[in-house]
Amino acid sequence: MTRMTWGIAAVLAAVASTGAAEGDAAKPLESEPLVAVRLLADVDQVAVGEPFHVGVHLEIADGWHIYWRHPGEAGMATQVDLALPDGWQAAPLRWPAPKTFTQPGGITGYGYADEVLLIAEVTPPETLPDDAVALSAEVRYLACADRCVQGAAAPTLTLPTGEEATPANAEVFSTWMDTLQPLAPTFALSDQDGEEHALADYRGKIVVLEWFNPDCPFIKRHHAERDTMADLHATYADEGVAWLAINSTHYMDRATTKDWHAKWEMPFDVLIDRDGAVGRAYEAKTTPHMYVINACGEIVYQGAIDDDASGSAEDPTNYVDKVLTDMTAGRPVRQDDTRPYGCSVKYAK
Repeated sequence: MTRMTWGIAAVLAAVASTGAAEGDAAKPLESEPLVAVRLLADVDQVAVGEPFHVGVHLEIADGWHIYWRHPGEAGMATQVDLALPDGWQAAPLRWPAPKTFTQPGGITGYGYADEVLLIAEVTPPETLPDDAVALSAEVRYLACADRCVQGAAAPTLTLPTGEEATPANAEVFSTWMDTLQPLAPTFALSDQDGEEHALADYRGKIVVLEWFNPDCPFIKRHHAERDTMADLHATYADEGVAWLAINSTHYMDRATTKDWHAKWEMPFDVLIDRDGAVGRAYEAKTTPHMYVINACGEIVYQGAIDDDASGSAEDPTNYVDKVLTDMTAGRPVRQDDTRPYGCSVKYAK
């Protein structure tokens, strides 16, 4: 492993201006074990087609920190590339919520101290070698304290194959899984025109879900009396944010939903969930009830569209707008839960 070191003020200034840590003042630093990197699995044997989790464990020296996937105003995002055998599939890497660091010059950074486990679900194919499989990762990081050190590691892991997967490392995976945002329930629903939408189709994007019933006065407020939803959709469309409304109203058919969609000239699709299965999976309570899903498929916000249940505020705080502002700016979401308001979802009994 090779590391390079810089004074922290210089490296943060360089990273802030160039996006990389580089300069003539760099000196090799081989003697300090600042970040120990291991590749772990929550099984000690792999079975055909049975998903399991792998984790990149980074143990960080006292007084030092590394960076989140978005480092903040300066720094360098920790980068992890998993190398899997042919035919394997890996879900996006999941990152625990970072800590916020105030660095020299008042520069805000996001990252981790002490240790962190970055987790991905992997699925082996329908055929495996008779003996073992080898997994590996390429990890690059910037560790900072009173100076910054850029480092890299290539941890490996060999797992035997067998008829069924057997659990391993249960405590460490359980501990870190509990720190993650919940995964959004998957679904496949058709819209007002009969086109199918699967949540998996939007992997890698931010997705906003809005529970919708055009008979509800609160929905009428935000779609007919005001353009709350349409304006917010337009604000973030160029950022690649997808917006889907979901109608779980048991008595409303596709044709009726399509009529309302056309009448209000809605710029995004309304998905039909008459049996309420998707709404119940999300525990949607009101129309509207808002959910924001990140590129990893995690729910990072659930609750109200804004803080104006009565509709009387001159300048309401739009919670979803604040969440999307944080996400598109590369900041952690500062408020991930509010109480939704509106009409109750009219589920089938």
